[in-house]
Amino acid sequence: DPRIGVKFHASDELTLRAAIYRNFSAPGMNQMYRSFASGTSYTAINPNLQPMTNFGQEISFDFQWREFNLSGTLFNNNLDNFIDFVTVCNTNAACAAPFVTAAGLGAGFTTVRQYNNTGSATFQGSEIIGTWQATNELRFGASFTNTIAYMTSTNYPALIRTGVQLGQVPATMVNANVEWRPIPE
Repeated sequence: DPRIGVKFHASDELTLRAAIYRNFSAPGMNQMYRSFASGTSYTAINPNLQPMTNFGQEISFDFQWREFNLSGTLFNNNLDNFIDFVTVCNTNAACAAPFVTAAGLGAGFTTVRQYNNTGSATFQGSEIIGTWQATNELRFGASFTNTIAYMTSTNYPALIRTGVQLGQVPATMVNANVEWRPIPE
């Protein structure tokens, strides 16, 4: 899919980047062809899933000074055919019956879940990553990511609300690490 990017070396320490791109993500084999049951829940297959498509934009900077590196990115991604894990039936044996019967399971299953193309979603946010090489053997790193992810339109208005943070996408993530290499090799 097309991608265009520019990189500008503003100084020896600072680089600016920007990109616009289109890409896709095909559904996984488990999402399309693997069903399973647990307790009173059944996860149904969906061989009709379509690939998610994305139109994204980002601007970034990279700053390097002595043993210190800092990178930051602002991003915006607009996804169509967003694939999400939907609860099709919840504690309703009559609703679950067609799925459960087709799978050859008993009537005790009342909850049915399935991956579906649920509509359009937007993922926007920022990320900042820093590292400090304290010595030849010791490096410290940290990152902060803020992601606002929500459905902009839905094929399932009774199940999925638009404009609400998607549950499987953390709004804030903080990571920290220490790397120690006592032996250069």
